[in-house]
Amino acid sequence: AMQDGWDAGAVALRRGASLNQLLKELDGGVMLVLRAVDTATLQYNGPTTAADGLAVARRISDAASLLRLAAASGYTRGMVDELRNRYRTIRHDLRNPLGTIATAVALMDDESVPEETRQDPKVRAMVARNARSMEAMIATTLGDPAAQLPALALQATSIRELACAVRGDLTAAIDGIDVVLGDDLPTCPIDSAGLELLLKAVVIAVARTVPSDAGIVIDLAELTSRAVTIAIHPRTAGDATGEMDLGFARELASRLGGRISVHAGAQVHIAIPVVPLLIPGADDAAMAAARGSAGDARNDVGRDGKRTNGQPFGL
Repeated sequence: AMQDGWDAGAVALRRGASLNQLLKELDGGVMLVLRAVDTATLQYNGPTTAADGLAVARRISDAASLLRLAAASGYTRGMVDELRNRYRTIRHDLRNPLGTIATAVALMDDESVPEETRQDPKVRAMVARNARSMEAMIATTLGDPAAQLPALALQATSIRELACAVRGDLTAAIDGIDVVLGDDLPTCPIDSAGLELLLKAVVIAVARTVPSDAGIVIDLAELTSRAVTIAIHPRTAGDATGEMDLGFARELASRLGGRISVHAGAQVHIAIPVVPLLIPGADDAAMAAARGSAGDARNDVGRDGKRTNGQPFGL
């Protein structure tokens, strides 16, 4: 169980699943085992006692706990390794423009170099360009979204799968509730456990303002490279009959670095930040410009007219 759990955790990380998704999959496996035991028990004609059932349940529970622990450990260890590699890359990318700036400044301060060379506008432009590159890299790789969600870098979470889980849980807990999912709910790097709790809190708040037979819709409102906005609302705008209590939901959204807004027709928008540069198809000019600045830093021109590729150039 320990080896299988550790391997399952490592595989889940590589395929981009969140830790929350991994644990849910393991729970599903435990349910299959329980169903198999139940089927075998029905087919067994020999004598059984309550103690036998408790012993089997205890063994399954112990194995499941060990499996979850090993899976979480394997996942976390792999995540730490990914973060270590990520920070090594950041250090390398920052050293390149920094080395170019340091060499250019040394050139301008070197009195043995001709004044014309020291005052060359190309050298000053190189310093300014690399400074902008460093600023862009710091903003994208060390900004607030990356700092708030360091464990989720390079991971993708299916918001539709989360919404399906929310629908299943609430359908079992609230009689008559009907949750409808939009077809365009995306997959993006985000805190899956936190978002699942937030979706449940908002759906429950909306459900309390509509008739028991009214449908509730979860769909996509907007997607950029910086944030995903999810809309939750009654299927028919006129179904809402009261005020929504979103106090707890707003607190959850704040902890995730996001916010909640309420619009006409009892439509609730949940805006949650995502890890930058990891959303396929999202169009954000600012992030594209940042990538361009970073590229310029690795293609500077030295005194001899050749590309320095961000490395200090010789005098």
